[in-house]
Amino acid sequence: MRLPFPIRPAVQSYLHHAYTTGILEALGCRWALANEYFSLEVRLNDIYAAVPLFLEFSPWTELSEFERGGLCSTVLHSAEQIARLTPADLTATLRELLARGRYAELYVDEYYIPPSVRFGRTHLTHQLLVVGHDEAAGSFSGVIYHEEGRFGIAEIPAGALCQAVAMQPRLNVFYTTDRALREIAGGPGPTEPRLDLPRLRDGLAGFLEPANSLPFDEAWLDHLEPGVTGFVYGRFCYEFVEASIRRAYERGGPIDLRLTRLIWERSEVASERAVRLAELGVLPDEMRAPWARLAESFHRVHLIAFQHNLDRQRRRGTRRNDALPILSDAAGQDRILTEQLLARLGRACS
Repeated sequence: MRLPFPIRPAVQSYLHHAYTTGILEALGCRWALANEYFSLEVRLNDIYAAVPLFLEFSPWTELSEFERGGLCSTVLHSAEQIARLTPADLTATLRELLARGRYAELYVDEYYIPPSVRFGRTHLTHQLLVVGHDEAAGSFSGVIYHEEGRFGIAEIPAGALCQAVAMQPRLNVFYTTDRALREIAGGPGPTEPRLDLPRLRDGLAGFLEPANSLPFDEAWLDHLEPGVTGFVYGRFCYEFVEASIRRAYERGGPIDLRLTRLIWERSEVASERAVRLAELGVLPDEMRAPWARLAESFHRVHLIAFQHNLDRQRRRGTRRNDALPILSDAAGQDRILTEQLLARLGRACS
């Protein structure tokens, strides 16, 4: 049996986002992200002179945020509790959770997960969402990144999964594993959250406020790495992506697909929100199409970047700079649409 999970949730860039949005979509909460205004976030480490960076969504779409809104419920199981389970006990526990309609999010060492990109190569503790099991095959269905880089659902042998849970370290440079398993199900509240127009208005205004943007520095591209703290965000996110693509073209290197995917997914969320706002009468129906076209433009930028990297791997010639005009035009259009939306929200909130 397998619990529902969309193969392409609204946000896919990082697993903790994908799990959150995917579960809520599967539970019937289509507009879970409608109140969140997403901006590309650059996290600056104030401690080290090298100023490493981490690009992320703002705000984070953690399940705890939606649990407070009554959209889902979770139960945490500590690492100590899970460590006391035998492989047979763990297998039985997962099957029982799934039978009760609860998703199981485990912390595992991906070195032991066969479809993982780190299988047999690198030890890393990471989340794994278990959505189903096949008793006859002796396997579980997990939501992961496949070895070829695709996001999706893979069948994992029960023995490998139990080993991956048993071998995950207590502490890891990226994660603290004070919990080893989280069971997730639909909450007692409504599945369709009410749009918070003042909150959305304030988020949009913050994005357009120059004080929330540091002057863009291309040297930041030299210090991109994960796991740092503190952040700033704002309009320079497009300058960051544009500079990254241009550098890749000039140096013959790969384009960072995390950047192109983040701005594409951000625009997908904005397009869905425009539909919801039109249904509420905040936006006229004709405003839905421009937001949809904007998402298509950012998707096109991502596809071009993906093709550039593929051609580079296959040692083919690459088309120089063809993503940049599309990105520049889309960034300008995004600002125009955001200003128009902010004006509409201002009138709706007055």
